[in-house]
Amino acid sequence: MLPALPYVTRGESLDSLRRKKVLPTIPVSPIGYDEAQRIFEFMDGDQVTRSDWVGGLSSYKWQSRRLFRLNVRSRFARRTISNIVAVLEGREEPDRWIMLGNHVDAWGKGAIDPVSGTAVQLEVATVVAKVFEKHPPRRSIVFCHWDAEEFGLIGSSEWIEQRLGVLQRRAVAYINVDHIAGGSSLDIKAVPLLYRTIVEASHR
Repeated sequence: MLPALPYVTRGESLDSLRRKKVLPTIPVSPIGYDEAQRIFEFMDGDQVTRSDWVGGLSSYKWQSRRLFRLNVRSRFARRTISNIVAVLEGREEPDRWIMLGNHVDAWGKGAIDPVSGTAVQLEVATVVAKVFEKHPPRRSIVFCHWDAEEFGLIGSSEWIEQRLGVLQRRAVAYINVDHIAGGSSLDIKAVPLLYRTIVEASHR
C-alpha cells in the first residue's frame, strides 16, 4: 500500500491508514469456491434476496451460529517482480502518452484473467507496430505489462509512484485490458471524459 522506495513521495503513512481504518483488524485470507460453498451450506440466518449479491450461488444466508476453523499454510518470502514497458514514440507529440496496460500474473491458471487481455494487448502491439512502421503515430503509445497485480496492484503502483510527476504531465489516457471474456455485447468502464470517444470508436 506504500511505495517500496523511501525517496518516493508518500501520500499516506501506516499511522494515517490505521486512523482511516483502511487496514483490516483481523487476518484475511481468500478461499476457493469449493470451501466457500461448504461454509454457505451451514449458514442458517436470513436468506439473501438481492440477486446482485447472490451471484451463481444456490444458497446464500446472512449468518450462522456455527464456528469454523480455517487452517492457512502460506510462506512469507521476498520476490523480485518485473514490469515490461515498451514505447512506440510519437511523431508530433512524443511527450504525450496513450497507455495500454494489463498484468501478467494470474490467480490460478489465468485463462480469462489476464491471458485473454494479454493476447489482445500483444496483438494490438503487433498491428500498431506494423501500421506505424514507416509513419509513427502522432502521440507516443506506451504498452505496459504489470507484475504482481494479484498481490495488490503492486507492479503498477510502484511504477506509477516512481513516475507520478511525469505521468501527470504526459499521460493522456490509460486503457486497461485486464480480461476480455468475449461475447456479443460490449461492456466498457471509463471516466466520463472518455464516454464520447468510446461510443464513436464502437461505431466504426
